[in-house]
Amino acid sequence: MKIMTDLQINTKMPLRRNRPGTKAKDWCHWPEENSENMDSLYHIQQYIQQAIRRNSADTNFILSSSDQQDEAVWKYEHLRQFCLELNDLTVRLQHECLPETCSKMTATEQWIFLCAAHKNPKDCSAIDYTRHTLDGAISLLNSNKYFPSRVNIKDTSVAKLGSICRRIYRIFSHAYYHHRHIYDEFENRTHLCRRFTVFTLQYNLIPKDNLIVPISGVNQETTMNTTILSQSTTSVKTVSTTNSNNNSPSSFSNVLHFSMIHSSSNIFAIIKKDIRSIMAPPAGLKKKSGTKNPPIFSQDYLIQNHDSAPLGNTIGDALCDKCLINFLGDIACGILMVIAVGTVVHVTSPYCTAFFGPRHNVTTNVTTSNIESVTKQRMLYNYGYKDLAILFSYTLVCITGHAIIQEYILDKIGRKLHLSKSKNSKFYESGQLLLFYVISVLWSLIIMNEEGYFKSGLSYLWLDYPYVGMTLMTKLYFLVQISYWLHNFPELYLQKIRKEDIPQRIVYTSLYLIAILYGYLTRFWRITLVLLNIHYLIEIFFHCSRIIYFYSNHKQTTTIKHAKHTFTLWNIMFVFGRLISVVIAWLTFWFGLKTNSIDKIKFASTTTGIGGNESVIISNFNTSTVRMLTLFSMVMIQLWLMWNFINFHLRRRREQRALTQKTSVSSLHKNKNKNKTLVKKQAESAKDDSDDVDVDNRDVKLSPSGTSGPKKTN
Repeated sequence: MKIMTDLQINTKMPLRRNRPGTKAKDWCHWPEENSENMDSLYHIQQYIQQAIRRNSADTNFILSSSDQQDEAVWKYEHLRQFCLELNDLTVRLQHECLPETCSKMTATEQWIFLCAAHKNPKDCSAIDYTRHTLDGAISLLNSNKYFPSRVNIKDTSVAKLGSICRRIYRIFSHAYYHHRHIYDEFENRTHLCRRFTVFTLQYNLIPKDNLIVPISGVNQETTMNTTILSQSTTSVKTVSTTNSNNNSPSSFSNVLHFSMIHSSSNIFAIIKKDIRSIMAPPAGLKKKSGTKNPPIFSQDYLIQNHDSAPLGNTIGDALCDKCLINFLGDIACGILMVIAVGTVVHVTSPYCTAFFGPRHNVTTNVTTSNIESVTKQRMLYNYGYKDLAILFSYTLVCITGHAIIQEYILDKIGRKLHLSKSKNSKFYESGQLLLFYVISVLWSLIIMNEEGYFKSGLSYLWLDYPYVGMTLMTKLYFLVQISYWLHNFPELYLQKIRKEDIPQRIVYTSLYLIAILYGYLTRFWRITLVLLNIHYLIEIFFHCSRIIYFYSNHKQTTTIKHAKHTFTLWNIMFVFGRLISVVIAWLTFWFGLKTNSIDKIKFASTTTGIGGNESVIISNFNTSTVRMLTLFSMVMIQLWLMWNFINFHLRRRREQRALTQKTSVSSLHKNKNKNKTLVKKQAESAKDDSDDVDVDNRDVKLSPSGTSGPKKTN
């Protein structure tokens, strides 16, 4: 009778289950049920899935909950459903999103997401990142620590839902920007990204500015600005424009259409607001919650107020650590443009041209033939107060060039290497200095070849001192050298360098600046040029070796052998370079200049070649005191460099020795532990064998007959 009653009840209430062999058209084909009539323990999930099957495009109906429903449980069940449905998108992506084609998890080209599923966050291919993210999300949602019950969610665990939403949203963004046709087919069928976007905005789980996938009617304004910026700049490229074959308007027409809708003030306001939110913050990166205004002209103050820069630079500023370098480069470039425009205007042309062309020229007569005495005028240059204007403009040029090299070369290489903060700073430093040293060495070799340094021998370094003037190339060389080392001081302030590295950079920058200024003002131009060339050549090998070392750590290939070879070559050149510099300085100041020595410093005046209206002072510092002081300073600098070099190698050798000892001790302890474990196992096995023997003997003794019989076994 009871069985008949159960059968009658079951006929009235259909079984909501897909039996084995159910056809696709009959899948989940049962009558709908009101939420009030659902008495299952997981009735919320049942209701959500029923609403999705009714109409997956009706986002508002799916996400609408009753007032009596617990909001935390409602959000939790929806997030579980999102993870379940994302498995379908992951399966479709794995046929195209291969590790060879998508080696990193990116949405646009500016952000590379590090996978937090590993012990230390590191790069993962996009498909592996997707799998790890879904696995981590499901593991967290099923965690007994945070979500022990699906009926009652703790308030402290609700905050975990936002973290899960931010991570799984990156799957949508990667599919949209890199696999658009798969995304479109999946979204048109499921409307999952639209529902997820509305869900996160409804419960404020993800900031609106970080939702970069365009959804019509939801985050249209934000994503429209993001699309315009990604199409109009080279820093942020939308991959979907190359993958999809739709008839989308060009970037210029998008900007034009956008400008027709909004006023110019709204455009700049939206750009300022959204340009920093093109991508969601990477994993582990949180915004500062403090509202305290930074001090005026501090680094944070300049970052916050750097909104009037060009569009491309601002995107680079918001997305990399070198924003202040670009900020300073923008200012320097703007000042240079103002000065350049001033050279065209007739009123300001005499003043602005002083910032570019060299001044204080001196005309001398030079005999060009030994057979027929042919005399020609040669234009030489001296130094004077007008060089200050040239130094100012050339310093601005160095700042602008520094920013360009940083943004378009070093930043792009640095992102691929993924170095630590300290190594990244050293890599940027070596990249900038290597380029400057190479240009300086080539420039000095051209000067030495044109002016006969190689033909005349060492005597050319002190011949005809004090020189009447220097050539145009020589003067520009010294002005550029002074300007480059001057520009390092504002760069040191604006770069986010570690505090322990700042004193070292200030010391070597100041030494360069003092040495070059001293050689320029005392007219020891030739010896300064030669010594700088030797030192720069050594530094080229050092910075080249360091860059190869950083690259070898990234690639883990045979390039580490090349780094060792280049470091060895630098060690040899460093020692010989210091010795050669001391010998050349000693020959010049102890022997060469001694033949034309004077008792005290003299200043002789001469007229320039421009009508003789301007007088130029030619100074003579060839006194014994100046020579000995200069020679002593040169020798002390070389000894100081050699002392640092020796200390560096001794410290490095001590560290390597300590590391090898630590490794040997740890391996010794490991071997001891292995031996102890082996001895213990052998002892246990021997004990087991002895126990077996005792049992056997006991069984023999307990045999019913007096003779040995069969052993008893249980």
